Parts: sequence; structure tokens; C-alpha cells
Amino acid sequence: MKLNKTRFSAWLVLVALPAFAAKVETVKIPSGAMEKEIPATVILPDAYATNSAQHFPVLYLLHGAGDNHQGWVSRVPAIKDEADRRQFIIVCPNAELSWYYDSPVNPKIKYETFCSTELVQWADSQYPTITNRQARATCGLSMGGHGALWLAIRHRDTFGTAVALSGGVDVRPFNDWNLPGLLGSKTEQKENWETHAVVSLVPTLKNGDLAISLDCGAGDFFLAVNRDLHQRLLTAKIDHDYSERPGDHNWDYWTKTFPYAAQFIGTQFKRIKAELNLIPATPTSPAPKPGDADCPQPSPSARHTEKVAAVQSGDYDLVLIGDSITHTLDNFGGKYDALNGVWNKHYAPRHAINLGHNGYRTEQVLWNLQNGELDFKKSPKVFVILLGTNNADSRNFPRAHTGLEIFNGIRAIVELIKERHPTSKILLLRPFPKGLDTQRHEATSPPVFSFSQSDVEAARQAGELISRLADDKQVFWLDVNHVFLRPDGTINVDVMWDLLHPNAAGAEAWAQAIEPTLARLMGDLPIADPQTNSAVVPVSKLENDSYDWFARHAEVLRIKNTINPEVVLIGDSITHFWGGEPKANHVNGPKSWQSAFGKYRTLNLGFGWDRTQNVLWRLDHGELDSLHPRIIVLHIGTNNTSDTGNARQNTPEEIAEGIRQIIIRIRSKVPAAKIILMAVFPRDQKPDAPRRAQIAGINKLIAEFGKTPGVSFLDIGPKLLQPDGTISRQVMGDFCHPTEDGYQIWSDALIPLLN
Repeated sequence: MKLNKTRFSAWLVLVALPAFAAKVETVKIPSGAMEKEIPATVILPDAYATNSAQHFPVLYLLHGAGDNHQGWVSRVPAIKDEADRRQFIIVCPNAELSWYYDSPVNPKIKYETFCSTELVQWADSQYPTITNRQARATCGLSMGGHGALWLAIRHRDTFGTAVALSGGVDVRPFNDWNLPGLLGSKTEQKENWETHAVVSLVPTLKNGDLAISLDCGAGDFFLAVNRDLHQRLLTAKIDHDYSERPGDHNWDYWTKTFPYAAQFIGTQFKRIKAELNLIPATPTSPAPKPGDADCPQPSPSARHTEKVAAVQSGDYDLVLIGDSITHTLDNFGGKYDALNGVWNKHYAPRHAINLGHNGYRTEQVLWNLQNGELDFKKSPKVFVILLGTNNADSRNFPRAHTGLEIFNGIRAIVELIKERHPTSKILLLRPFPKGLDTQRHEATSPPVFSFSQSDVEAARQAGELISRLADDKQVFWLDVNHVFLRPDGTINVDVMWDLLHPNAAGAEAWAQAIEPTLARLMGDLPIADPQTNSAVVPVSKLENDSYDWFARHAEVLRIKNTINPEVVLIGDSITHFWGGEPKANHVNGPKSWQSAFGKYRTLNLGFGWDRTQNVLWRLDHGELDSLHPRIIVLHIGTNNTSDTGNARQNTPEEIAEGIRQIIIRIRSKVPAAKIILMAVFPRDQKPDAPRRAQIAGINKLIAEFGKTPGVSFLDIGPKLLQPDGTISRQVMGDFCHPTEDGYQIWSDALIPLLN
């Protein structure tokens, strides 16, 4: 719903509700940036004490000039009721007369850093918060209204909603409230004033970046600047809520307006709670209506009649359910005849039936299944479901579904199969990638299917949600989208010729990718072509080390969503023993880790002794799923140069291909992240050591990957070496793993890229 029209409204009568049991705490929070403790008031909803399993969104509620962290709770006691009613935590920091800036003229004032990073990290570590930016909101009055917008717009990776009440959204017309002390003289430091006005940030916004609400009294001295910001947002076509109401710049006005702000914020929080793992196991939404993804749509057809007859008379162990992507595997005809070979190789020997229907969506497939296509004489061993592509299609259907609606449709299908065939296994595949309009000219086989960015995003969101249906007991999840992508995240037209449907090579790659999981569920052997390059064949633990490999993987899966990382490091022991979470049993670079990552939520996916094939396995088993990091640092390959009883040594070309496959996996799972690809570090003391030449060969090949959009290649090897090419024990104690000094070299190189 768009909310960008001005609303002039009289006061509404709000229903009075009884007081709740919100708890108010006063705390002190350490600020490393300012080297002092900052007081804050925290309001915890009643459920915090009664439901230990519940996680909460957080509202960062900011005070105005001349006030402090106690102002809101002392003057508007109803905010405690709102915390209970809407079930969110409220944090009110003391920001003095800072305007929530990192002052460009006074280095001791760093309240932007404190509020956007240190405060959020503290809250996430102290309370059961939902660590997703859309579950964090800023709201404030006057100076705090400016702060709410300033912080949220400049830190959109941290906050999802911003509400300004009587906000000082343009400081340039004013010259008091300590502004000269923060920004300098208006004449001598004019640029500071220009760049530190909220209105100057509008060009940096894209529609949908933030949920924004502006509210100002008709008699307020900040009314003119609020109207100006409103007009700028309209011109930029940024959806937002704007209200003017009778009132002045005082607590009477803010006491009356806060319930409206809380309602706006609560609506945003409700949406993200529905889309995260806060969806009940059974539907709680209203009964589906025609057009919904989970409302069966009658779809009689000759193919349906044929399939019902086959189901009722045949004996099948494997069932493939889907749309045209599945349909084309089996006697679709025309240019798809070549795909019959894939069916005959991988599926026909397993007594499979193809229930793919060209052009169908979840609602039509649901009707098919309710009307005979599940009437098997005995329960099949496995159902494979690949659906959602047509639901996320605004070009060819009158209504495109959201990711959550697609999830509801898939869930209805899964529940129906579980009810009818409780002993069968269900393998859910992530909806396959779809090409954007920008790739139409690359397609090699008409007709071409290209999609809008919103359609692609809906399918991506659906995949994240569908994955949560897996319980690894009866329902399983698999993401094989990487087989259709290039390192830049675009469709590889060599395997997906029309930007939507796999050709024969793509269908074979798809079949090979699901073989290990499908064979395990079927209880048979994989039908797989031999792969000579072991560096690209996903495998779990290979070598024994000083830690439990599988326990570390399980810990990653347990904590990753809680951390909600901005930065993810992927690698082997060199990364593992640097520091961070999950904690290692020993850490070699705690100071350098803090200097590089101390102000970021960071996840360390380094595993000692890992090779490229181990990383591929971990990525295929969920370590990046549902995360949205801003940056990924990848350093892998050194262990592939070793020859052990568990794995052979790989050639530089093989290792480079393993790294390329990791980049494609990353791009498939986190398409917006920037990848910093590290050159493999030098090892062995002497420059003439045989492994040095092999590593040089690897780095020469992978340096080319740095030319890929979204990938930066960083080689710090020369900085780790002495002038004569040797490695010092001061930098690498064992001539392989960095010491604190060695890690500091890496940290210094990363910091500019992280910032």
C-alpha cells in the first residue's frame, strides 16, 4: 500500500486499554568510539518475562534537544502500553545535544557510530531480538526526529523503518541547539551544514529502502522543513506516510501522536515477523480465496486425466511435481526431445512419474493433487517439488504472488502430501533462477522469458521461506540454483537457453546436482557421471584437526540468523583461527580481528583443514541460506595443495575452478553481497619451495575473477614476505598461519574495503 499522500487529520479517539506489565530498565552501555558509558532506558514487553522462546523487534526511540534517555518514559507513560500491545522492545539512548551525528569538527562526539552500531550490537547481545534490519525501527521527536531519519537512511543495512515526529529534518535554516559546535561555522564550514541535513540524503534513497513516516504539527516551527522533505520524497517517488495535525512543538502533541507512530512501526514489524521464522507451523491466515496461491483452482485437462489414470494403475517410487520446467523432462516434444535422455537416465530407472504441468501455479497443482493425482496404490518413496516460478510472474498472469503467498501455496501442497502419504519423503527444490530483461539479447532459443526485478525478488523470498518447511525427517530442502548461474549472478544461457527453462545440458546439471540427496532418500546409489576434479565435488569433513568439524557446522547453523551478519568470512584454518563467532578453541589474532570487524556483525565460516570441496558442501548445507551480508571475504585453496590419505593434491587449474564454483554458490545465495576474493597466502619459509610456485599459479588464475562485477581481488602476499621472499616467524609462526602481526597486515588491507 502506498502512503505518500498528505493527510490533514483531526485527532481520532483511541480506545483506552488497561495497563500491561512492561518492565523498565536503566542501563549503561560502553562506547568504544567515545570511550565512555552511555546511559539508556530499556522497556521490555510483558512477554519478555513469560515466553523465553520469543524474539522481539526493537524500536530505538530518540529524545529531543535538551532532554535525555528518561524523557520519553517519564512524559509519555503510554509507551509502556505500546510495547506490550505490539510486543516490541524499546531502547531510549542518551545522546546529549549531539543531533545523533559523528561530529566532523569534534572527534569526541560519535553518537552516529554509537546508535547505529554499538547500541544495536549491545541490544542484540543482551536481549532476544530479531536480528533483521526490518525488525529494527528508529523514531524520535524534534532533534530525535532528525536522528531517526539520519541514522536509518545512512544505515539502511541496520534499520528498516524510520519515523520522525516534529523532526528538525533540515538544520541549515537554524543556528542554535549546539549545531555550530557540531558542524562548525556556517560560513567557514558550509559544506558540513549542507551534507548533514536529512533533506540532502533523499537522492541516496531508492523506493522501498525504508518504511518512512513524517508527522508534524500545523503550528510547529519545523513545519516548513517537514513540508520540504515531503515534497522532495514525492519528487523522488519515495513512498512514505506524511501527516499534519493540529498542534505545536510540545509534549502534548507528541503524547497524542506517538500511538500513531507505534501503529505504523508495529505494522512494519508484523510483516517481517510473518516472513521470518515466526510463521506458525499451521496456517493462521484467513481461509484462502480464489486467486490465492493456496486456494485450489480447478484445472481439468487431458494431461491431468492421463496422469490420474497412470497414478491409479501404476506402481511408482518417485514423483516429480512441477510446472513446465518439470514437464519438459518427459516427452514434451519439439526442441525439448533432447531432455528425454535425462529422464531416461536419472528418473525412469527409479520408476518415476512426471506430474509437471506446463503453465501451472501452486493453486492449479493443488487442485490436481486433490483430484486424483495423489491416488497412488502404494505411497511413493519420494516426491520432488519444484514450483513457484509461475506464481512470481507479473508478465504472463493477471496476478503475481508475493514470496509469502508462494510459501503458503507450497506449504498447502506439502501438508496435503504428508496427510495422504505419511511415509513418503518430500524433497523441496528452491525455485530456479529467472533472467532479467537486461539479458534478453543473450538468450539462444526463442521464445525468450525474461522478468522484472520484483518477480525475481519474489521468487528469491519464496525460496527463503520454503526452506523452513524442511524438518530433515520427512521434508528436505535443496538449492541447486548455482548450476544455472555465472559468477556475476546472471543466467548461464549455455544451460538455460531461454532464461527460464533448462536445455539438455542444464537438465543434466540439475539432475547431477540433486543426485546425492535423491539417492539417499530413495535408498539407492547415485546415478552420477565421474568427476575428475575433486576440488569441485562437495564433500564434508576430510581431515582430523584440533576441533569437531561437524559440531562447528551445527553451531554455524544455530547462530547465523541471530548474528544476522553484515560481513561473512569463508575459508580454512587461516580464517578459522583469526577470531569471531563461532568461537574457535584458540585464536591467533584477537586485536587485529577487533580492528577490522569490531564495528560489524561478523560470522566466521573458516574451518581448519578445509579445501574448496569442503566449502562447497557447507554452502550446500545451509551456512549462507537466508543471510543478507553486505560483504563476503573468501580465502580458500591452500589445503588443496596438500596430498593426504583422504584427498589428493589438486592442480592450480582445478583449485581455481573450485574457487569459481564457490563464487557462483555465493552469488546464488546472496546476490547483493560484495565478494572480496583473497589471493592464496604464501606459505613455506623459502621462496623456492615447490608449493610457492603452485600458489602463484592459483593466484594468477583467480586474479581474473576480480574482473567479475561484484568481485574484488585482493593480494596481500607481498606484504607477508620479507624483502628476500622468505616468511618471518613474526608474521607466520609456522610459515602458514598468521600471527597477530600477520593478521594485522590482513586487517589493514581489508578495512578500506569494509568501510
